Amino acid sequence: MVGETFLSVSGSAMSASGKPPALRLAIDRFMKESGVEVRPSHEVDNLGGIMSLIVSTGGIAILPAYAKAFLPESVTTRPLEGVTPTIDLSIGYRKGNDSAVLKLFLSRVGELGAGIEKPVLLDGVGGGVGVVRGRRGVGV
Repeated sequence: MVGETFLSVSGSAMSASGKPPALRLAIDRFMKESGVEVRPSHEVDNLGGIMSLIVSTGGIAILPAYAKAFLPESVTTRPLEGVTPTIDLSIGYRKGNDSAVLKLFLSRVGELGAGIEKPVLLDGVGGGVGVVRGRRGVGV
């Protein structure tokens, strides 16, 4: 990657907590674990911005796999090899939502994580914000 224009999601984009976004953390962790030390030449707040910069600068970026569906034909993708980066996923819902569909969904959400590394239901149907944590790959 030496000599390449490396693009990334901003380390502070849309983060109310002041922490870098999960995608940026996953990318940084992957790069470090891969022994690659590189600083982005451009950081943007969203994937649309990165896609635009890939086209306009000829740069490279690590993107979530779903971004592939939005890339123009002029952009080529390659899957990452080996262990790919992961991010935690969560489910949020309004505390007072007593929908039967939501209750059914929450009662079965563990089944969604059957192939995921240790999904954990942190909060039940009874109230609060429900969060299910699991791991999903982000590499294109």
